[in-house]
Amino acid sequence: MDKVTGNYRLETLDNACGEGDITITAACGQGKITLNGDLYVIGSVASIESTVTKVNDNYIRVSTLVKGEPLLHAGLQVERGDEATLEIRWNENIRRWEFTENGINFLPILGRVIQDTQPVLGGDLRTGDAELGCKMIKSDYPCNIVLSPGVDRSRPRGGVEIREVYVTDEPNHNPGSATVFAKPVQNCGDIGLFVKLSQGAQQLTAKRWAAVLSLVL
Repeated sequence: MDKVTGNYRLETLDNACGEGDITITAACGQGKITLNGDLYVIGSVASIESTVTKVNDNYIRVSTLVKGEPLLHAGLQVERGDEATLEIRWNENIRRWEFTENGINFLPILGRVIQDTQPVLGGDLRTGDAELGCKMIKSDYPCNIVLSPGVDRSRPRGGVEIREVYVTDEPNHNPGSATVFAKPVQNCGDIGLFVKLSQGAQQLTAKRWAAVLSLVL
């Protein structure tokens, strides 16, 4: 180890290939080992058995030896002992980021919903809360907002459901808009559906009941 130029080689010499382990210990395991230069590790597995691993780099690159068209997925895996290994990965087959919570089924990580042409909600869609206030569902002109019922055997068989408010209540209303809401039916001929405008709420009337009212009035 007294060379000042050229390459250095450190290996065990039990035979031509070198067998056995090489251990470098600094201060009984309490000191520091500093490598001043690039580090290349060639082997099947590079293991780090530290409590905390600190990395100063802004980016960590994986699959750096891939040339040409990429074919294999790449990402981050978390081993959990007897539980399933979890993973965040880039899926090369469908070209998107995804994750798994059970080690089997992978779900997409949505960046912008516009990138997913058929997004599926796994729960209720909430558009506001007490702290954030009311939010809107918007469309770009000239598109309308369309609520499409469920389809069964190529035929729409669902409906658009409006929950009833309490009989003496009315929902909030924003000026310059029309608010549609439902109330429990109170009188004969009522359909329980109202439209609230700036000047007040008006009940929608069924065609037959409108004809009766026209005769009475």
